[in-house]
Amino acid sequence: MTILIVEDDADCRRMLAATIQACGIKVVDPYHWQDALHIIDYADAILCDGLEGCWLEVFALAAKYDKPFILLSGDGRQIEAARNLGVRAYLKPHSIREILGELGCTGPAEPMADATGEP
Repeated sequence: MTILIVEDDADCRRMLAATIQACGIKVVDPYHWQDALHIIDYADAILCDGLEGCWLEVFALAAKYDKPFILLSGDGRQIEAARNLGVRAYLKPHSIREILGELGCTGPAEPMADATGEP
């Protein structure tokens, strides 16, 4: 499985990538969200930050390619709007285990901290 991470915060993007890779899952994490639009068809699933509303364009393309899409956002109103569109959405901080489980991925054998800092 390959997961495309679309996240504008470099530290968050690196943390998500490292956590997911520790689970044995391949990660593609372009620097800019617009780069993701050109490689989305190579991914099996997409994890996308709210990105000031740009997530809608990424979501539309994910839907076109029939890719699982999960929105990660710190904005409760954005989460509510996304869920009203049928998007699986999680409020930051989130449990990476819960998100990976929703994508059908298993976690690492050893407990590790997720985005909430909890093992």
